[in-house]
Amino acid sequence: MSWGYGDFLLSKDCYFDELSKSNPFPVMFFLVLLFLLPGRGMMKFVTFACSNRLFIHGNMKAFFHDTLRIIFPYTCPACGTPLQRSEDTICLSCILQLPKTNFHLLPENPVLELFYGRFPVTGATAFLYFRKHGIVQKLIHQLKYHGAQEVGRKLGMLFGKDLRDTAFVQDVDFLVPVPLHPKKLALRGFNQAEVLCLGLEKTLGIPLVKDQLARKEFTETQTRKSMYERWENVFNVFEVRDPALFEHKHILLVDDVITTGSTLEACMQSMREIPGIKISVAVLAKPVL
Repeated sequence: MSWGYGDFLLSKDCYFDELSKSNPFPVMFFLVLLFLLPGRGMMKFVTFACSNRLFIHGNMKAFFHDTLRIIFPYTCPACGTPLQRSEDTICLSCILQLPKTNFHLLPENPVLELFYGRFPVTGATAFLYFRKHGIVQKLIHQLKYHGAQEVGRKLGMLFGKDLRDTAFVQDVDFLVPVPLHPKKLALRGFNQAEVLCLGLEKTLGIPLVKDQLARKEFTETQTRKSMYERWENVFNVFEVRDPALFEHKHILLVDDVITTGSTLEACMQSMREIPGIKISVAVLAKPVL
């Protein structure tokens, strides 16, 4: 996906001044510079324009928006087509094609069944089915490996809209993301589960609590490990810093993808002794086996 200078200029952090309302020449000059200035020079000019808080109103702003979208197109991370002005992050066509599970509406479902005999979860769901080379894999790869955090926030918001006004989240007190070890967090720059929580928080209105559940040991990736190896890899690596915060609370534990459930189970085991706690699980995707 390509987040262009145009999107930055038209975001809430960047404006153009009133004088452009009556005089379009500064805008035309700006557009010419966008074409002529290479790399760093262009970025310096963009920074200068933003720091001086210049901005456009009405039809001129619409013209400027469309022109910048042509020069620096903002494309859908799933299909690669340019986004329309009315579309946000993911194109409408791809949103309509998202393979939803609707597990949150089922009292028994494949995610909940993963924890039978392992941990007494209150509820469990996954938003989407994950298929190899499918639309969900493309979106998750953009989030995790290309730093497209806006994709995670958008998916979290869409997930939240489906969960909102359902019994699944009716008495949830906190959203808690599965943590990354500080080393991995430093390498990636963000926690994808936390990014999903930001989207969920926006649509559900349930507060996000981060940094309370922590990963105290660095572990190898879970990819290509058996179920036992996955559990062994994450056994006793999580801790709760202030257990009193979760006493008699219902928390929604959030992660991106669930396979065997070993990581989530390890998180829950670290909270087992907290008095009166209830734990539900919400993940973005579950692979289709």
